[in-house]
Amino acid sequence: MYLSQWRIRADSSRILRVMGDCYVLHQKIMEIFPKGLSDRKADLSLLYRVERRAPEEGHIIFIQSKIEPDRDFVSTGSFAKGGEVNEFQTKKYSTFISSLSTDRLYGFLIHANPCVKKGTSTREARLSGEKNNGKRIAIKKYNDLAFWLELKSFDHGFSLQELSIGEKVVKTGYKRKDGEKHRITCEGCAFSGILQITDKALFLRAVENGIGPGKAFGYGLLSLAPVG
Repeated sequence: MYLSQWRIRADSSRILRVMGDCYVLHQKIMEIFPKGLSDRKADLSLLYRVERRAPEEGHIIFIQSKIEPDRDFVSTGSFAKGGEVNEFQTKKYSTFISSLSTDRLYGFLIHANPCVKKGTSTREARLSGEKNNGKRIAIKKYNDLAFWLELKSFDHGFSLQELSIGEKVVKTGYKRKDGEKHRITCEGCAFSGILQITDKALFLRAVENGIGPGKAFGYGLLSLAPVG
């Protein structure tokens, strides 16, 4: 597994348009990986997060993947090649992941897309031929957000020792359907704090696959650092 950091600073309207459209940005990130994979989604297991800490720093994209990105393409062929700053660093992440232990505490950060599904067809309705996948509704209240992550912790093999819920993380993009562009908006938030691993096997799957929906929009990447 690899962890990459892509720093981009640009005044170019072309580059800024890509950064502002999560659908396009996801496609551009996919381009930095080798072509010809039999199943790109499974082979890459791609997760990413965009941060903008200060205007002078530009955007920083953190990328986690099973396959090493093509750093030469980042500088010569990617959408950011004309940027004022286009810096890319990659390191192997597998050793750190393997070292994760139930005996230690870890600081964490994740941009997540907490939501509930409403309007999904009942089992009886599906058996009769009526199928409705429902609609995802964003969770917004603090206590509900905390409860959502607590439920995820049970499913993914960790317990929350400390939790802070930060700023909203809103993603917008344009999806083409029937020849028309439709604006899509997803609302998430930044969770941070301290966790302890309770089931390493479950937790490793969560690290590799991400937590919650909206992964193509830049949600779900769980970043970790040992405490103490």
